[in-house]
Amino acid sequence: MRKSATLLAGLGLVAALGCSTGATDETFSATLNSGNETAGGATIVAGDGASAATGSMTLTSNGVGVATYKLTVNGLTNITAAHIHSATAGTATNATGPVSVFLFDGPATGTAAPFSGTLGCTPPSNGCTSSFNQVTITAGAGTGAVNTFDGLMANIRGHLAYVNVHTSTNAGGAIRGNF
Repeated sequence: MRKSATLLAGLGLVAALGCSTGATDETFSATLNSGNETAGGATIVAGDGASAATGSMTLTSNGVGVATYKLTVNGLTNITAAHIHSATAGTATNATGPVSVFLFDGPATGTAAPFSGTLGCTPPSNGCTSSFNQVTITAGAGTGAVNTFDGLMANIRGHLAYVNVHTSTNAGGAIRGNF
């Protein structure tokens, strides 16, 4: 009986203090513009506002397999998709790979009007965040795609990943930013 009371008191103390996984949040950011985009070596076409468009992404990993992100775009039209790819800055890739995470499948606005806001919010809002985890990491979407959460986070830490936004005119990517 005395051991049970001591055990219960100990468990109560642990519950009161909370459990810690020892994980720490890590935050990364990327600044997107057309000058960063390589789009498989293709020239960025001025259509869809790509030449003047900008964007930003903030990504926070909680250290235990979940990342939240906010992907904001300013001045693009006809947005079709947004992804995290695995490649270094300046490396030419194409629209099909290597994709590690599908962040958005358009259209953002349904019209050809310039879009400014956070992708993935309905209605578009600057206060919205989205998330992904191991389940939403793609499995082999293109040669070189990272298909584990830990592998993707290692690439982001090592500056071996980027985010880009695709449009109907610039199908390979209109704006891009490396982490």
